[in-house]
Amino acid sequence: MRRTPLIALVIAPFALYAVVMAWNQLLLPLSAKIWRSEVSVRARVATGNVPMRIQALREAASLREPDADVVALLVHHARQDPDAPVRVQAWRSLGAVGAGQALPDDAQQVLAEAVRDAQTDALLSAAIEATGQAAAKNRVPQDVVLRIAGITDEQRLAWLYPRAIDALAAIGAAQPLPDPVYETLRREFAAPRRPGQREDLARAFRTIAQGGGQLPAPLLDDLAAALTSETLNRIRVPLIYALAHSSPHYPRARALLAETTRDAQRDVARAAEHGLRIIEAEALFGNREPMAVALDRALPVESRLKAMGPLKVNRRDAEWRAGVLALARDAEPRIVVAALDLFKHIEGGPDDAFDRQQLLPQLDAAMRHADPRVRRAAFAALADLLRDYGHYRGQAEEFRAQLEAGAQDPDARVRITALAILIRIAPDAEARDALLERALADPDPFVRSNLVGWLGSPRTATGKRDALLARALADPDANVRRAAEAAQQQWRKRPRSWPVEGWKLWQAGEYKKLGLTALTAVTIAAPVVVGLAFFVYFMARLLTYLAQRRWRALATVAVMALWGTASWGLFLLYFVAGHAHTLDGWQLFQLAGILWIAIALYAGLGWGLHYAVRR
Repeated sequence: MRRTPLIALVIAPFALYAVVMAWNQLLLPLSAKIWRSEVSVRARVATGNVPMRIQALREAASLREPDADVVALLVHHARQDPDAPVRVQAWRSLGAVGAGQALPDDAQQVLAEAVRDAQTDALLSAAIEATGQAAAKNRVPQDVVLRIAGITDEQRLAWLYPRAIDALAAIGAAQPLPDPVYETLRREFAAPRRPGQREDLARAFRTIAQGGGQLPAPLLDDLAAALTSETLNRIRVPLIYALAHSSPHYPRARALLAETTRDAQRDVARAAEHGLRIIEAEALFGNREPMAVALDRALPVESRLKAMGPLKVNRRDAEWRAGVLALARDAEPRIVVAALDLFKHIEGGPDDAFDRQQLLPQLDAAMRHADPRVRRAAFAALADLLRDYGHYRGQAEEFRAQLEAGAQDPDARVRITALAILIRIAPDAEARDALLERALADPDPFVRSNLVGWLGSPRTATGKRDALLARALADPDANVRRAAEAAQQQWRKRPRSWPVEGWKLWQAGEYKKLGLTALTAVTIAAPVVVGLAFFVYFMARLLTYLAQRRWRALATVAVMALWGTASWGLFLLYFVAGHAHTLDGWQLFQLAGILWIAIALYAGLGWGLHYAVRR
């Protein structure tokens, strides 16, 4: 049958869409999940293909929560696999797993044995790297730490020494290093024997201090002296952070960093300023949670406000929400303002018991607060809820009474926010126009100038835009008139549909720009039209053969796969062309010529393939 039934052509686009959605939403995630599953990992590790086994072991470490069987598989290959690259990957995978969870004793023993017994630099490098990574959640034996530190005194390839230092830094951030190790690091820092070693050690000291490790006082004295004597910024900056994080047990750090903020080197001065903020944060928080610090009324208001910065995360647990409400009831208006800014991070809705019984009543009380700063923050919080949460957008009318009161508030900023929300939730154009006219009649020019700014945006839908702008252009206040002129220009320059934009170019006599725009649009649209047309045709033939129960459907599937491959290749060509640098007219025509040759070949391939499926 050469003709394609009409019903097949009608159903084909929907079938094609269903196939694409099934591939994206079901088949592709399912195949990826199966490929990365424990069963697949075990099957691939059991093959004789070394690259496949290495990849499987690498993916074993990426499992969300590797269980005991997966860890046992890694231990087995780390010890007994006959291929060294596979053993190395098993070590690295154990290190990656150990960075997130405690390893069993046999896994820790495998890593320790790898460090002790490694004969070549490559094996030793992989072993110490994995050990340093696993140290985050697993204690490293002292003899292994000493073995890694001893590498600095051995004759090894140059790239191994920085890796040994990095491993010691990762271990030192998780557990105290032995005194002999610190003596070795201190000696190497004072008299480096290799290029770049002093910089590597400076970064290591920063890592140890940032992780909570306690650097010895003699070493900190050396770092303080090096901060003033060293000339390289890439060494001085890590030293600043090492001293800043060591400030709880090294009081000299604050004065030293304060002096360094006046350094002639800008990067060093900025790092010192940041280091002082770290010291202040350490003194402020200590071991306390930010919420506990924010609720501590014995502290200065500035300190409490600093503690509220880390609270800006979306949470639903009752303790955190209760803390936010307690801050919103604080006697200090600045604390209340900061607490209201946290309301948008309380995930919920108007039907939730917490929101209905506690959050919304507190928000209503804040809207009637005596301090205008609190009222501003309260209406801003309501605006955030109505904008960001769909549950609230559907019930915005329930807040109309508070918004009407806010639109008559004595504070201009409160009126602006309330009017903006009322305009957004207005039920029809007539109500919206009435609100805009009401805002334009406000006695405060600050309110009127803000309203006029809204008229420049296409999102402010109104049938009286020209009349309102004309009224604002005649306003007695100069700021309102300037805002009206800017809004008028913004409205005139707003993006329009392509026929309107093309007509504007034609009227302006910009024929070259119009031609290039048309050429670009046609060049982009052509492969899309060709590709979809043949995809629909091939799908229609596939449906026809399936209805006829003919084996030729298999050939049609192969043709569709080939057409999909060709489409992907053309997409990559367009992707590269789209990232070309700024081109002049002639270069753009050359690029268009190349693309049209590709389109012609693409269409020719489709026409040739259709012969394979039409009979």
